[in-house]
Amino acid sequence: NAAKQAGINTKAGYAGVVGNALVESTVNLDPAIENIEGSGAFGIFQWKDSRRANLEKFAKESGRSASDFSTQMSFFVAELNPNSPYYDSTSDAIAPGGNLAQAMNSAKSPEEAATLFNAAYERAPGQGEGPRQNYAVEIFSEMDCVAE
Repeated sequence: NAAKQAGINTKAGYAGVVGNALVESTVNLDPAIENIEGSGAFGIFQWKDSRRANLEKFAKESGRSASDFSTQMSFFVAELNPNSPYYDSTSDAIAPGGNLAQAMNSAKSPEEAATLFNAAYERAPGQGEGPRQNYAVEIFSEMDCVAE
C-alpha cells in the first residue's frame, strides 16, 4: 500500500520495493533493525545519516516511534512526495527520467525494478543485487494483486 501511495502502480514495481526491503531489514521486515556493521543505518530501508534523522523527526512530529512499521511506511511515502517537507529529491535525480515512481512503473521485470530501487532509493548499487532480484522475483510470482 505504501508503494502505491508513493505512485508505484505495477506488480514488478511493488516486488522491487519489497525485494529490497527484505535484503535491508531481514525476511522479517524488522523496522527496529540496526545495521550490524555499525554504520548507523536503521529500519526497513536502512535509513542513515540525514535520512535517519529525518525519519526520527517525522516520527516525533507524528507522535509515533521511529521503529514502528507504519511510521516507516508513511515516511517512505513522504520521501517520494515532492510536496512533503521530507521529500528526498536524490531518489528522483538518480532515477531514469527524473521520477522514481515512474521509472519503477516502467520496469520490464521485477529484477529490473529491484535494481532500479536499489540504485535510486537504497543507494547501494551492486550491493546484494542478486538477493534483491531473487526476492523480487519470488514476491512477484507469489503476489496476488491487481496492479493498475
